[in-house]
Amino acid sequence: MRYEIIRPNQGEEIPAPGDISNISGLCFCGGAESVTEPTPWMMEEIRLIQEAGRNGTPVIGHCLGGQLISKALGGSVRRQQNEEFGWSRLYKDDNDASKRWLKNTPEELFAMQWHKDTFTIPAGATRILAGRNCANQAFVYGNMLAMQFHVEADRETIGSWALDLAELHPSASESAQTGKEIMDSLERYYCISKQLANQLYPTWLEYIN
Repeated sequence: MRYEIIRPNQGEEIPAPGDISNISGLCFCGGAESVTEPTPWMMEEIRLIQEAGRNGTPVIGHCLGGQLISKALGGSVRRQQNEEFGWSRLYKDDNDASKRWLKNTPEELFAMQWHKDTFTIPAGATRILAGRNCANQAFVYGNMLAMQFHVEADRETIGSWALDLAELHPSASESAQTGKEIMDSLERYYCISKQLANQLYPTWLEYIN
């Protein structure tokens, strides 16, 4: 499958909304920026997601990307009371969308987190995953999937976050783990996170033409 990586926070140009007719799908990743203080390029991304919705173009978003999808669909993004960092338990919602998107996943789900903000569920969207410290963890809206967690993060990335970026970690709390706690649970929870990824991504790819 042919794809292109664009880094708008490094000045790379975002496709104009009118230029996505030949694009099969859009993926938005995480970042240190906040939708509560949107940059010009973030506003361009929001307009691009809105155009994708009008065109029926599938969209997937991770953390900041999920927040952008919520904002584009009429939801809101706000600062959490406590930053969420490390492994967190996810809970499946009891609805048809959750049963479809999560049908082959274990009942006990965990995923890696690192975020200060949280999104609301836009009108017409359906939440499929919830959390204790951050209620809204994932929702679907037709062929769009928005996630608050980092199911895309591999072992190397998680290890870097836990060990190399210690000076950026929030203070340890109920919602934030230490780097050691993250690494101590890596083998168990990464396996579960990978199972979640192996269900969510193929389900979303069913919409790609």
